[in-house]
Amino acid sequence: YHFEGGGSNFKVAINPNSRWRSGLYHLEDGRTFIAHLPLGPLTMLTACHTISGTITASIPFKLLGGVVEGATFNFFEGELTSYTAERGEELLSLAFEIDEGARRVSEISLIDKRLALPPLTTEWGYRGFDQGVSNSFTFGMGEASHIEALGEYSDEEELARATGCNLSAIRVRVPFSLEGLSVSCEGEGVVMRDGEFIF
Repeated sequence: YHFEGGGSNFKVAINPNSRWRSGLYHLEDGRTFIAHLPLGPLTMLTACHTISGTITASIPFKLLGGVVEGATFNFFEGELTSYTAERGEELLSLAFEIDEGARRVSEISLIDKRLALPPLTTEWGYRGFDQGVSNSFTFGMGEASHIEALGEYSDEEELARATGCNLSAIRVRVPFSLEGLSVSCEGEGVVMRDGEFIF
């Protein structure tokens, strides 16, 4: 996938064991339930060793009890090569020292700008609403619920070895590029233009 717009320009592959997910989940007995609202964001696990390019945070975000603002991140083949922030750069440095997985992008979440919630001065205070404000990417631990046949793995180390799911003791969600974002997929063409999904 190629993402471009709003100060971001990067490419990343989807984890082949993952799937795009929204807020709707299916239980083993066939029942469905909604884990959180709203249902607008679509999320996937990345192949975390593939991301290359630049991502610019579009709005401030909380981290380790403080706030990071004006952050930009540069990647090459999965490695975080550099980062800067107008405010809270020291918090990023602390977070990235926690473990190796903290510096890798594990998830990408997209929302159509027509469905996005308006950002508040700080935050909504509920994860589902906060994720519905903007597109985002996640450093650190990915949500394993994206993995098919999740129950086949005995522990997280086996899961990581078999699926490439990123492991970390931290999970940092960073908002990016709601307006003007275009997303294209090799072999499928454009899937989002100017922040709106193309179906």
